[in-house]
Amino acid sequence: MPFHSPVKTPNGSEWIKKFCREIKRRNLANKIMWKINCRPDEINYDIFSMMKKCGLYSAFWGIENGTNTGLMKMNKHMTISSTLQGIKILKDLEISFEYGLMPFHPYSDYNSIKQNFKFLREISCDGFTSATFLKMMPFSSTAIEIKLRKEGEIKR
Repeated sequence: MPFHSPVKTPNGSEWIKKFCREIKRRNLANKIMWKINCRPDEINYDIFSMMKKCGLYSAFWGIENGTNTGLMKMNKHMTISSTLQGIKILKDLEISFEYGLMPFHPYSDYNSIKQNFKFLREISCDGFTSATFLKMMPFSSTAIEIKLRKEGEIKR
């Protein structure tokens, strides 16, 4: 079964809209704070504005890589432009965010690492958020694990 975030499901954003309506109905909008995990390409100004009014204060999202080539190799189905658009929306709405970035992965080379750190400066040097690094975790049966195993990078 594929993973769906609370922001986007097979029914679009209906789940999160119902959630926010229920927060308002119970008069909790100014009484609770919550955060969410999502993908950069799920960040939409109107939806996140609604969520902020209902107590959203922070988002964690997997940026993963600061290059389109790295994102493609990781099979992320997103682009740097969608990430930058998401950052702009969160900053405009003054919603804090944390992210995971993997500048070092099995397909890294000097140029990709250099591009990742350039991207990192672009998104973090204004002081709005801190730099965060993650290590790649090729979980069993994922596309990246299968690919690395075929290439001999993962041994049994």
